[in-house]
Amino acid sequence: MTIVDGTEVMPFRYLGAGGLFVAIMVALLVNKIYSFVVDRHLTIRMGDNVPPVVAETFNGLIPAIINVIILPPLQPCSN
Repeated sequence: MTIVDGTEVMPFRYLGAGGLFVAIMVALLVNKIYSFVVDRHLTIRMGDNVPPVVAETFNGLIPAIINVIILPPLQPCSN
């Protein structure tokens, strides 16, 4: 981030082809991680008394946590 007149702003260099390439790669990686986790049934299992809508909400929690753990260390690679 860059500070201009006391305000944090995003530099324009991330809005070009390089930033778009990194965004596409991250989107593909996140999708692969999500598919890997869901295909292996690494989800939170709820009891039978929990409504299906609530149980489906928690299915994306584990993949999201894994993505949050894996992706931040890759940030220096995008610079």
